[in-house]
This record gives sequence, structure tokens and C-alpha cells, in this order.
Amino acid sequence: MAVLSLTLLAVGCGDKDTDDSGDGATVDVVSEILALQGDETGGEALFASSCSGCHGVDGDSGTAPMLSAKVPDASDDHIVDVMINGIGNMAPVSLENQEAADILAFLRASF
Repeated sequence: MAVLSLTLLAVGCGDKDTDDSGDGATVDVVSEILALQGDETGGEALFASSCSGCHGVDGDSGTAPMLSAKVPDASDDHIVDVMINGIGNMAPVSLENQEAADILAFLRASF
């Protein structure tokens, strides 16, 4: 009985909700964010307070990668995943779903 319980627990804790790309974001969270209507103006303010410290106020003048070189070729899914989970030296940013959608709208309008 104990073996059956552990087997069911292991199956129940599988990664069925994670993105197959291995980049960590759950499909549900990314999908929820992408389903929201982002506000470019709100995203600009959030970018200034949450992102510009590393990426620079223009997205290109900071110590982090230049967004003008990264954003145009990146999918919305990837951008959202990077925001909420981080990548490389970038730590995850603590954002509400709407805030992430707003920043995405700003990034798409700006780069």
C-alpha cells in the first residue's frame, strides 16, 4: 500500500503544467498573462521602476542585455517567462499577472 501511495504521489507531482522548453514558467501562468490586455502606459511606468535599473531607462544603456537586440526576435511566451522566472544573471521579477502583461505591451510598442 505504501508503494502505491508513493507512486500516485510521484505521478501527481509530475511537470505536466510546465512549459516543455525547460525554462520554468508554468503554462497556466504564461497563458493567463498572455490572455490579458496589456496597458502600454502602465507598462512604461512599471519598466521604469522594475527594469530600468539594469536595462537602462531606454532599455539599452544599462548593464543588462540590450532589449532592442533581444525583444524583437523573442516570442511573447519567452519574454513573459524571463520576466517571471529570470534567466542567466537576471533574477525573477515579482509581478502580478496584469503588471507582466503591461510590461509586455510596453516592450512590444518600444522595441
